Amino acid sequence: MPETVKVEAEITAELSKELNKLVKLGIYRNKDEVIMDGIRQVLERIRHLTKEEKAIIEDVKWGLYGD
Repeated sequence: MPETVKVEAEITAELSKELNKLVKLGIYRNKDEVIMDGIRQVLERIRHLTKEEKAIIEDVKWGLYGD
């Protein structure tokens, strides 16, 4: 099993209820597993952004924060 680290995060009560539902349905073993899968999916989506999508993100960052 890969090494793990503890990360703290605050989520809404509604999101917590939804996580519990996924666990109760047997889709995931526990909330940690749900959260890790969600992070993996976000990272995968970001890895596959098109050039245009990446350019838009850079433009928005520049607009918000400057150089």
